[in-house]
Parts: sequence; structure tokens; C-alpha cells
Amino acid sequence: MQQYQGQMQRFLTPQDLSNHWSNSISVMTLANWRSRGRGPQYVKVGGRVLYPAAKVAEWEEHNMAAGTGHYRPAPALTGPGKRIACEGKVLAISTKSTKKP
Repeated sequence: MQQYQGQMQRFLTPQDLSNHWSNSISVMTLANWRSRGRGPQYVKVGGRVLYPAAKVAEWEEHNMAAGTGHYRPAPALTGPGKRIACEGKVLAISTKSTKKP
């Protein structure tokens, strides 16, 4: 543990974090997330990856879903020029006709 402003800061190893999440996220998934810049912030100390527990808690709070309605599938393309928007961002524009010749 690291001394930080008079308080002990707790760190989790990737295995500890996987266990914390009931092994629903594997150590390999955490490694994949780190390579893609996803997941909780971490530090490397002597080649070891460590997750500050406070940063894990922040990440969990930020990524908490309000319910199943929080995740909406993208609507299907139905014609040329149809825009698909999600939360104000255009995700795709269809340029092909769906009609058969």
C-alpha cells in the first residue's frame, strides 16, 4: 500500500479486480482493455499492473447503468440515405438501396 496524504491508498492486482467483479471480467479482458485505453485507470510499478481502489470505484460509478433501457440497439437501415443517430451522433449512413432490381 502507498502512503498518500496521511492515508493508505489501496491497490488491486488484475486478479484482485477480476475477483472483485465475481470473475465476470477475466484478467485477459482487463489486459485487453488496458491495451485499448478502456477500463479503470491503473499504474505500473516495477512492471506490475495495479489498480487504485478509488479509481475502480469512480469507474464503476461512472459506468453504472440505470436499467436495461440504458442500452439501446441501433435501428435497422431501411433505405438509402437513412441516418442512424445515437445520443446525437451519426453512426452510419446507408448508401445502398434495399430494393431488389
